[in-house]
Amino acid sequence: MRLIFFLVSSILINAAALLLTDRLLTGFKAGPELYDLFMAAFILTALNAVVRPILKLIMSPLIILTLGLGLIIVNALILYFLTIFVPGITIDSTITLLYATLIIGAVNAVLGFIARRISH
Repeated sequence: MRLIFFLVSSILINAAALLLTDRLLTGFKAGPELYDLFMAAFILTALNAVVRPILKLIMSPLIILTLGLGLIIVNALILYFLTIFVPGITIDSTITLLYATLIIGAVNAVLGFIARRISH
């Protein structure tokens, strides 16, 4: 039951993060339809579950050398992969990608903390 709650909450949190990023950044578009947004959130959740641990393992020396700031690069790569897999997600520039990474990461941290507190 916790796994289902975790997956559903992760998808909803990612959808909220993508929607907020779409509203805040002019160079970031998260699909015209609500279905596109939730499909992107589902794929982002899958990428975070499967690809992110592999990237963290591969880039662990960089993450250690930068005292954790290398995780921003890992998250930016995940977001870049999302633009490849979901045609409704567009990012205009590298700066927009970095800002989107920071916004999505912050929203995931805050809402993820709240979701974990609710589930316990």
